[in-house]
Amino acid sequence: MVSAALRAGLPDIPGARRRTALLAAALAALTVVQLLPIGDELTTRYGDAHVAWWALGALYVASDLCALEVRVRNVSSSVSMAEIPLLIGVFYSSPAEVLLARALTMAVTMYLWRRQAPLRIARNIALQLCAVASVLLFSRLALPPTMTPGGMTVIVAILGACWSGVLTTALVYVSLRLIGVPSARPLLRANLVTALLTGLMQAFLALLGVTLLFHDGRSGAILAVVALVLCACYRAYTLLRERADATELLFGYTSAAGPVISEDQLVATVAAHACEMMHTQHAEVWLAEGSPDGTYRVAHVGNEAAPVLTTRQALSWDVVSRVVEAGEPLLIRRRTRSPELQRLLRVHQMRDLVATAVRVDGAIVGVIVVGDRRGDLRTFRDVDVRLLEALASHTAAIVQNVRLFERLRFDSLHDALTGLPNRVAFQQAAIAATEARPTEPVAVLILDVNSFTQINDTLGHESGDSLLCEVGRRLRAALAAEATVARLGADEFGVLLPSPRDSDDVLLTARLILRALEVPYQVDGVLLELGASIGAAVSPEHADNGTLLLQRADSSMYAAKRDATGVELYSSDRDDNSQRRLGMATELRRAIERDELLVYYQPKVSLRTGRVVGAEALARWIHPQHGFVPPDEFIPIAEQTGLIRPLTDHILRAALEQCAAWRASGHDVGVAVNLSVRSLVDLDLPETVRRMLQETGVPAESLTLEVTESSVMSDPDRIIAILTRLDELHVRLSVDDFGTGYSSLSYLQRLPVREVKIDRSFVMSLGQRDSDLAIVRTIVDLGSNLGLTVVAEGVEDAEAYNRLAELGCDLAQGYLLSRPLPAAAFVEWLEVHDVTVLAPLVSNG
Repeated sequence: MVSAALRAGLPDIPGARRRTALLAAALAALTVVQLLPIGDELTTRYGDAHVAWWALGALYVASDLCALEVRVRNVSSSVSMAEIPLLIGVFYSSPAEVLLARALTMAVTMYLWRRQAPLRIARNIALQLCAVASVLLFSRLALPPTMTPGGMTVIVAILGACWSGVLTTALVYVSLRLIGVPSARPLLRANLVTALLTGLMQAFLALLGVTLLFHDGRSGAILAVVALVLCACYRAYTLLRERADATELLFGYTSAAGPVISEDQLVATVAAHACEMMHTQHAEVWLAEGSPDGTYRVAHVGNEAAPVLTTRQALSWDVVSRVVEAGEPLLIRRRTRSPELQRLLRVHQMRDLVATAVRVDGAIVGVIVVGDRRGDLRTFRDVDVRLLEALASHTAAIVQNVRLFERLRFDSLHDALTGLPNRVAFQQAAIAATEARPTEPVAVLILDVNSFTQINDTLGHESGDSLLCEVGRRLRAALAAEATVARLGADEFGVLLPSPRDSDDVLLTARLILRALEVPYQVDGVLLELGASIGAAVSPEHADNGTLLLQRADSSMYAAKRDATGVELYSSDRDDNSQRRLGMATELRRAIERDELLVYYQPKVSLRTGRVVGAEALARWIHPQHGFVPPDEFIPIAEQTGLIRPLTDHILRAALEQCAAWRASGHDVGVAVNLSVRSLVDLDLPETVRRMLQETGVPAESLTLEVTESSVMSDPDRIIAILTRLDELHVRLSVDDFGTGYSSLSYLQRLPVREVKIDRSFVMSLGQRDSDLAIVRTIVDLGSNLGLTVVAEGVEDAEAYNRLAELGCDLAQGYLLSRPLPAAAFVEWLEVHDVTVLAPLVSNG
């Protein structure tokens, strides 16, 4: 029996060749030592029959040519039936003839047929002759020089055949260990089992042949023919079994690769299954990553080793490039005559190999390479090429599924516009960073681009998208490589700093980001300047997990935006207020739906007649837990949460219904309602006002809608268009807080307004600062010249009242006249003051 390990090559291990030569010499010396007690007797043991050395050599050649391949687990062994001629030589030839026949046949077959290197041939011949000498010594010591077949003969033959296989296997294992091969142990276990089984079979065949030769030589020829037929049948059975096993393995591969969700897992799975399905010692799978530099994912399996993933060029790169360039499978059989193919086999230290391409939609995306088929008897054939192509075809389908899955996964975690990670990926990164560094600083920065909505609406969404992409690029360029930049939605970005030194370092980074974003942008020929508001939070100082860290950085960003500070670090005091605001958003919605908000009214009085001409409707919220909530707190909440429209509709309807009630009771008093900037960009606002006027029966001239200068300036063209539609309904329009804006005069003539309200900051200090008096006089004169009604709010003392009357102001509003009153109280107040002239009250003050 010749084990699969017998033909193992000499690995590239320092000193392996020198140790192999010493081992061959040691085995030769051991062979000579075993031959000394035997001598060279020519006496045969069974009669006068004699088998010459050349005839014995022919039997050895026949046994090698008729060798069978036996697989035990995953190790293949070639059974050459060499023990049969060995046992025949024991009984019919001298020891010298047996040794000569075995040495010559091994030298010829190993050099001409297997084309092994001379040093390997010397090692293997020495190993085999040592085993043969051991069997000869054993039989000479156990049997007399001449005898007839009997029980002792059977026992000796069986023990000799088994001993030959076991000793050969043991010597191979020892030789491999001596030259430094680390993976020889599996070969030892598998080949010991094979040696015992095939030893028993060969002993039986040898004894049968010896007995037939002793009685009838022609029977021996018949036995030889039967043996050849059995060998042919076994080989055919082996081929059929291999095909069935390959089909089963291919099905198993499809099932195993189904759950694969990454290309790294895929190449490892393909390499392992290719190695098993093709019965090879080595397998490599190359899968192109699609990057411009032509890098590959590579998995390598060899010598029972686990798959090793690498992106570097492996040994078979020249084979891979050859398949890619030719576009066809590559088959290199053993004993090929092509010098170029022989060179490839030598370079890769393989005896044969097959390589084929993996194609997706006609394009080559990978290559599967298998080589060094297990066993000595057969090399790769065309049917093996087709089998590997079937594996590649299944792999191509799985590659498509894996890449589709990876694309979907990428899209689910990245922003489609900027290519940056999205909110989900950013939160995962923050959670992972805080878990990996629970006691060390990790910072999250939330950034909101200021005034982006106005830019987007003015220049168009395409320009806005281009601007967001540039913001993402600047963030990426301004930060270190380990920082994570994400687009969280709309004009909001996130930055994760995995290892800042401290909070001061985080604030310094935030200011660097602001400076990078403040450099003017060139968008569609327009030079734009952008600002941003950044909120920061640092773990574990501000939060001990990534989710809470994001929430606190987000609340800090809103604080920076509200206070116009640019950058804010998280503060627990502000966070308490933010949590209250968050809870109040839900409660505000409920209050609007349940009609729990109150509307107070503050009168407007004519400075010329002293009569009440109107009232401003003011929203009030008496919270069941927090008590009075100022409008400055809940109005911004309504604007940020989208509640401003239902809130405005609620206040407007209540005010019109109250105005209708006043008119029905004989009081010709108008009502004014404030509009936020979010209401002014609502295209449905004019239609809503028209419908409510019609439903309540209030004349349009009795309704005044107040807008601030700053709200008009946010998007002048769009808001002026909506104000024009309101003016066409004959609704009075008023500019609130006049004098505090930065473009008042330039836009005042374009606005279809009939009234301006002097901001309370000028009126309250009217008697104290000459500058305020000058501003009020200018506004009054401007309004008079433009034909506008001028209203002064914040009138709290008689001196201001009289001074406004002297300046020619039209209307006054303030605590001197009345505080804002609930609807019922305002009606009572109105019954008393509607016909009362207030000038005597002022003069008596």
